[in-house]
Amino acid sequence: MATASEKQAGSPDRPRHSRIALFCVLCIAIGCTAVACGLLLHAALLLHRGAPAGYAPSPDSLGKPLDAAHRLHRHLVSIAIGIVFHLLLGAFAFVRLRSWTAWLDSALADIPGEIGRWRSGAADWWRTESRFRLACLAAIVIVGAGLRVYYLSEPPRSDESLTYLDFANRSLYSVFTDYGAPNNHVFHSFLAWISLRVFGRSLLALRIPVLVAGIWIIPAAYFVGRRLFGPRAGILGSALCAVSPGLLLYSNEARGYGILTLLFLLSALAGQEAVARQSRAAWLAFCTLSVLGFWVAPFAVYPYFALFGWLFLVGRANGSPGATKSLAQAAAAVGIATAAAYMPIVVVSGPTALLMNRYVKPAGLAHFLPLYAKMPGAIANFIDWGLPAWLIAAIAVGFVASILLDRKSARSSASLAAAIALTFVVLPVAQRVVPFSRISVFVIPIYCTMAGAGWTALAMRLARQHEARVAPAMDAAAIAVLTATAFLLVRSNTMAARRYFPEARVVAEYLSHQLRPGDRLVVGPSAGASLNFELQMLGFDWRAYVASENPRNLDSPRILTVLSRVPQLRQPGDGMPDLYAPTFAGAWQEEGVPIGRYGAPRRIFEYGDAEVFESRR
Repeated sequence: MATASEKQAGSPDRPRHSRIALFCVLCIAIGCTAVACGLLLHAALLLHRGAPAGYAPSPDSLGKPLDAAHRLHRHLVSIAIGIVFHLLLGAFAFVRLRSWTAWLDSALADIPGEIGRWRSGAADWWRTESRFRLACLAAIVIVGAGLRVYYLSEPPRSDESLTYLDFANRSLYSVFTDYGAPNNHVFHSFLAWISLRVFGRSLLALRIPVLVAGIWIIPAAYFVGRRLFGPRAGILGSALCAVSPGLLLYSNEARGYGILTLLFLLSALAGQEAVARQSRAAWLAFCTLSVLGFWVAPFAVYPYFALFGWLFLVGRANGSPGATKSLAQAAAAVGIATAAAYMPIVVVSGPTALLMNRYVKPAGLAHFLPLYAKMPGAIANFIDWGLPAWLIAAIAVGFVASILLDRKSARSSASLAAAIALTFVVLPVAQRVVPFSRISVFVIPIYCTMAGAGWTALAMRLARQHEARVAPAMDAAAIAVLTATAFLLVRSNTMAARRYFPEARVVAEYLSHQLRPGDRLVVGPSAGASLNFELQMLGFDWRAYVASENPRNLDSPRILTVLSRVPQLRQPGDGMPDLYAPTFAGAWQEEGVPIGRYGAPRRIFEYGDAEVFESRR
């Protein structure tokens, strides 16, 4: 059967495809060579003049400051890595110019045919799907969107506040090159940067990208479930995703986890299509979505390791010709493109900031093994967090049933579950790093849709004489679960458990009237970055009162110290101990304040769990 590119070989659009493909490959080859030459010139200037004090890689993996000689050495090593990478990629692009251009030309030529096929499929789905199921899906999306908008007014949390203060509120140069902390989920920071400049600098604008991604996860979960397990599983799975507290959390906290989950689901759809049909347009879409996923954060290796492993198993099981080779080529292309996306960070912040920071530094076996043993429980707690006990049990039963009873999708269920399980077994051991349990957020849609598949299989077995009634009954069950769980979530105020210093706004307003020139502000780690975020939202220049930003305040005659009585909580199994006890001495020690120089602290303000102390020399 002729491919779309063969059918269009004589069309007038073919030369345009060829020109676009050639232009793209030449841009890669010439651009990489130009960047390498620029970096080489920059390295020569650094050797001649020395490194500027403010332009250097981040401190070492333990956070220790580096002297000028070590700073210059590390920066030259970072630049050398960038030079070698760009030279090799540019040279390879020139050598493979003809083959890369031909492949990209074919993929671009396939795109109109693929779009037409997807439109036809969407039209068939809309025409053949029952009106009741479409109404149920619409209700699920509306309720899920409503919950996400409802929780959008939650107080700012620490990590999203740092995202705003350190990255999204600064220049694009900082977004693409600064990795002083792994808090920079680059693609998300980029989207947040755009949103802040389009909708204004506010907490709502900061959260708009994750809100949109969180809403789109719901229909994406339906189509993934429909493709893998059938429409009934898709409806029930999307209903569970709509009310999952884990997905709700990262639909209103400005971090990259929700965006990564959506990209993972879309990559799964495109990847299965590419493996099944060997469409180059589908492979191009799959690679593009995968690179964007990796660009969110390096921990995207977890969802995409599982996805590539599952696609490999699917290709082998289906006997798709050339699937393994195409998948290997896609993995290589994604790896190279991801390396190119992170190269600005490698050059400016240094490779250790990306690969050897304190969150991903390999741990000793004595420390790693106990945390590794607790990891499955921590992941299960995160996935089930906030759900009622009866629903947790029902989802678990459906998950097991999807593997044991659903003959139609048992192979997909087992291979997908095995790929995800293998990922969380192998990668932590290979890195000797126990990941944060929230990294498993991408598992939630898969787990929910597999549970939907299992309950569909159970219903079909129990109602063999009334199979025609199973479909509307399962759709109605999805709406019942959705309604009951949404009601319980709102009533129990589950999201309040993840609030981080909710008194920040009131304290910020108080401080904005109390701080005077020459004062020093010490914010205890338990109060986190939320206070600084609220001060920034008030237009107050808090950096002028913090010694790390303004060294002249090291010897201030008056210090205001902000504490929270609630310690910074760590999720079990994350491998991060609670170092930040809510004590006055702990906050001063963290900031390096000489306690002996000041008198006894006096509490001057109290609100909720927040306290403000005044100390005078």
